[in-house]
Amino acid sequence: MNAKGAPFDELNLAQARLDGTNLSGVDVSGAILAGTWLHNTNVSDSNVSGADLRAAYLEHTSFARSDLRNVNCEGCNLIQVYFSSADLRGANFVSAGVRSSEFLGADLRGADLTGVREYDGANFRFANIARVRADARFIAFATRQGAILIADDQAWSQYEAKIQRRSDDTSPRGAPIDLKQCPLLADSGPLPYMWTT
Repeated sequence: MNAKGAPFDELNLAQARLDGTNLSGVDVSGAILAGTWLHNTNVSDSNVSGADLRAAYLEHTSFARSDLRNVNCEGCNLIQVYFSSADLRGANFVSAGVRSSEFLGADLRGADLTGVREYDGANFRFANIARVRADARFIAFATRQGAILIADDQAWSQYEAKIQRRSDDTSPRGAPIDLKQCPLLADSGPLPYMWTT
């Protein structure tokens, strides 16, 4: 199925099974996808904001550069799902499994990652985790990978532009800096540093 660029209003695909579907560039904001099974599905460059994906099973699926603000992924099982450069502000990942998933450069500000599981193989490099709700073990894991804490919208936009220019570079550049000396970073709490580019 190829629905590229098609508009969907009040879409209800609860419990649906989508395999090899191309939904790139589609507006499925507010869609009901609870319990949906997505496999080898392309949802890149799409508007999925406010969608209900509770208890969905997603494998080998791409949401790269998509708008997923306030999406509800509570209890999802995500295996090799790609959220590279996606807008996940305010997303709900409570008790979600994120095994081997990619959050490279994703904006997770204000997301709820309480009880997120199976994240040891996930990639949070350059992901913005300012104001996320998560346990200390997850925060430590993400920051060791190079996740950052930038709460200010303008500062994040500038940083995001730098990430885009260096998208093929997988290693952080520069030296660690003290968060307390950087006025653009919000409420860093006990985290000791971030990587600069």
